[in-house]
Amino acid sequence: MAVASEVVQGLDVVVVRELGTVLVRPEGDLEAATSPRLALVLATLLGDGCTAVVLDLVELISLDVAGAWLIGEASRLFRDRAGEIAVRSPRGPVRRALDSAGLAWLVETPRQARIAPAPG
Repeated sequence: MAVASEVVQGLDVVVVRELGTVLVRPEGDLEAATSPRLALVLATLLGDGCTAVVLDLVELISLDVAGAWLIGEASRLFRDRAGEIAVRSPRGPVRRALDSAGLAWLVETPRQARIAPAPG
């Protein structure tokens, strides 16, 4: 069940809550102009006490430095509050951007993805 979806300058962010799991799926381009939309969603989840987020990047087309910084910073903020963000399904240039930013460690392994509940 999607509980939030809004298109902002080339970025749609879908949030799905199911059985204690929160899946956040940004769709489009995550860059300096669009990263505040995802930041607001993640900050709201953190403020609501959410401790575990799966950031599904399968529909993300591009990721720039600002978007990668946001993912890294959000991960740090969740960890500071005893939570975590796991990144799922980055493809092509998005995966390379995460690797270049030193964030490859956030990406779920196929085994982790099979074990963790996958909403939707």
